[in-house]
Amino acid sequence: MAFDKKYRFFDDVSMGVQVISPEMRYIYLNKELLSQIQMSEEEISGYSMTEKFPGIEKTDVFKEIQKSLSTGEDNKIINEFIFEDGRRTFHELNFCKVPDGVMIFSSDITDSKMGEKLLQESNELLEQKVHQKTTELEKSNENLQKKIAEVEKLNLDFEKSQHQLEKQKNIHNAIEEMAKIGGWEIDLENNTVWWSPEVHRIHEVDEDFKPTVEEGINFYHPDDIPVITELVTQAVQDGISFNRELRIITSKGNVKHVQTHGTANRKNGKTTKIYGAFQDITEQIKIENALREKELQMRTILDTLPDGVISIYETGQIQMFNPAAEELFGYQAEEVLGKNIKMLMPEPQRSEHDSYIQNYLKTGEKKVIGMSREVLGMRADGSSFPMYLSIGELESNGRKMFTGIVHDLTAIYAAKDAAEVANQAKSEFLAAMSHEIRTPMNAVIGFSDLLSVLISDKTQKSYIESIQTASKSLLTLINDILDLSKVEAGRLEIQYETISPHFLLQEIEQIFKVKIQEKHLDFLLEIDPELPEFLVLDEVRLRQGLINLVGNAIKFTERGHIKLCVRKDQAHEEQGKIDLIIEVEDTGIGIALDQQELIFESFRQQDGQSARKYGGTGLGLSLTKKLIELMNGRISVKSTLNEGSLFTIQLREVAVSQKAPLAYRTKEVFKPQQFTFQEGRVLVVDDIESNRILVKEVLVEAGLDVVEVDNGHSALLATDEYNPSVILMDIRMPVMDGYEATNKLRSNPKTSQIPIIAVSASVSIEEKNTFKDRGFDGYLSKPLNLNGLLAELSLHIPCEKVTLVEEDQHESDLSEIVDLEWTVPSELMERLENRLKKQWKEVKEYGVFDGIAAFAAQLSELGTDYQIPPLVNFGSTLKFQTDSFDIEGMNVTLDSYPDLLEQLRTKQY
Repeated sequence: MAFDKKYRFFDDVSMGVQVISPEMRYIYLNKELLSQIQMSEEEISGYSMTEKFPGIEKTDVFKEIQKSLSTGEDNKIINEFIFEDGRRTFHELNFCKVPDGVMIFSSDITDSKMGEKLLQESNELLEQKVHQKTTELEKSNENLQKKIAEVEKLNLDFEKSQHQLEKQKNIHNAIEEMAKIGGWEIDLENNTVWWSPEVHRIHEVDEDFKPTVEEGINFYHPDDIPVITELVTQAVQDGISFNRELRIITSKGNVKHVQTHGTANRKNGKTTKIYGAFQDITEQIKIENALREKELQMRTILDTLPDGVISIYETGQIQMFNPAAEELFGYQAEEVLGKNIKMLMPEPQRSEHDSYIQNYLKTGEKKVIGMSREVLGMRADGSSFPMYLSIGELESNGRKMFTGIVHDLTAIYAAKDAAEVANQAKSEFLAAMSHEIRTPMNAVIGFSDLLSVLISDKTQKSYIESIQTASKSLLTLINDILDLSKVEAGRLEIQYETISPHFLLQEIEQIFKVKIQEKHLDFLLEIDPELPEFLVLDEVRLRQGLINLVGNAIKFTERGHIKLCVRKDQAHEEQGKIDLIIEVEDTGIGIALDQQELIFESFRQQDGQSARKYGGTGLGLSLTKKLIELMNGRISVKSTLNEGSLFTIQLREVAVSQKAPLAYRTKEVFKPQQFTFQEGRVLVVDDIESNRILVKEVLVEAGLDVVEVDNGHSALLATDEYNPSVILMDIRMPVMDGYEATNKLRSNPKTSQIPIIAVSASVSIEEKNTFKDRGFDGYLSKPLNLNGLLAELSLHIPCEKVTLVEEDQHESDLSEIVDLEWTVPSELMERLENRLKKQWKEVKEYGVFDGIAAFAAQLSELGTDYQIPPLVNFGSTLKFQTDSFDIEGMNVTLDSYPDLLEQLRTKQY
């Protein structure tokens, strides 16, 4: 064991210095003292005095050390040491109480002592000679001279000893300054006070300052003057020593904390001197106060911490148990302190705990220490509970201590269970809402599709088209809300399959072809030539995301281009997998930097976006982001206001397929007239009458016989009676649902081979995936796509397809547009750019249909009067869009009015 480093500055001091602990063990010996006792640091460090020097407990040195430890008094003695080799030395020992025990300063006064002894012996001999041999003195003059020479030599040696003492005094002063311990003495007989240099420094006075007793006392703090006065008085009157911590105010006004030691020296029952030590402990007090404050802060934290904190030693005994731990485990701290921590553990952890600690101490292998994990705790009543445990370790006084922080997971588990129940309820609610919302939507979309076939009047047909557009927009909104809810509930699953990215991108281009042409935009499709032909992706969800992005790009772009770019990331490619990069770029209105994160939040749009002009709910990008993330990807945006935006999708580790898909879903657009069915009967099973009427109208128009019933039980009876060719089976119905009815039909040999097509408005993807396993031959979702219905039936009932000639549904209201040479007079141009432009701004701002229609009529009339075809065409188009409630087309046309003016200016005269 090595000596305490803080005493190393005594190593090269020529006097002996040692520090003894309260347990009488050697804390420190400097080199001088080690040399004197002829031992090394390793031989004595940490040993007790009795171990190294048997019998020392009977010596004055041992007694003085114990006295200084118990009373705090400083003292000094002269001690003679006799070594094993016969050497004899004399040392002056000064005992001083220090925080670690007792410090002993040892000054070798052997020469001085021996000189005194020789001098005494010489004097005695001289007196004897004078008294006994006076007559021989003259005869022995020569011998006497020799003796005088010897005495002179002894005097010289004595002076050397005095010089050595002075040197040691200087060293002692230096030691005082380093230790901030000084000495003082009050000589009551001569009424003088002596201070050592360090005492002067502590009081911040010059060394030539010679205080009186009163002046010395007046340095003390006013509150402490009565105390020191009483202590000095008791020392004078009764010889009582003292050792107190007091305060002084230095000559410079600084307040210091000091430790004052005083010992009375008495003769004949009277105190003649008081001497002692004086130590500046200001820094020590500051440290102690800081430690106490830190300890108070730590205790406050531990007492108020909501988590339990428990500390143990390596033996497993509990050393700390905070209030939160008391509440958590049901024990008071005094009930567990000093006991083994395993009392808080259920089996088998209780039996394994001690062996685990021993194994860790032996091998250093950690299983819990420095980590966090879920474990079981045991309360005082014997019940177990889940908790989260984190354990750290530290070393204190040479012992390992482990501190654990425990958090009760009971409430979290309860909340998790409640959340799962709530999530289940939410899923059931979504399924019910899907059914309830899609059922009326089925009628709206289905009957409008049916009417579009039956109505030929152009205006009425435009009304039907507006209903179809609005109902499909509403269905998209409903689907987005339900999909977003499923994502947030963790119920939406990604369905991976082999797809052709080229085919999907061409489909996206086809979907938006008409809108892009209407807004006179350029559509650029760039496909990396190294892009694999087939990839494994969720085609439905990827299409859904791309439709949102491209649709937004078109919506917010008035001129320029839309660019869809698809490539593989060359920097991230491994065997059988690629990173797929999809970019959608536009030259539209752009997005402010502080809005670029906001747009991905649900129901949020960028600030300043005109809801009337652009519409939307703010769901599209939020849903797209969540879908992309579910497919192991991310989406980001870069944009500049009024310049455009670039949305980038990165799908990571997309599997490459070497096999083409089994079949692509047909993209052909079917119409009822395209199908000519042979004889066939369809059983329609649905509890909603409007659904049955819609399906019946379509199927009868297609030449099929229809039987309808409103529940599964009736379906069993009708199947037995009518033997249908195909059964359209709704899933959710009263009395008997579609699952049970289908199961009974498949169990009956007479009906087991009849094709059954499931019809459902359910949002549950799990349910959709199980239709085939439950005996269904196909699946149709509500709202029904009537063309898809006929296409599905054509797989089970023989039919012939007829190719129809498309009619031009976008004929102009103008009977004829003649390519004339036309010009615009200045007065008309001025009217168009001033009064009519002001009117245009008003109708565009407020969106009142009557105002827009009146504005359109004025333009048509002016165009006719002045024979200007573009003006006539603009007014007629806007009037038709207003009459047919084509809101999107109407807004696009209104927005192009400045372009019309620009075109007309080139023809102005």
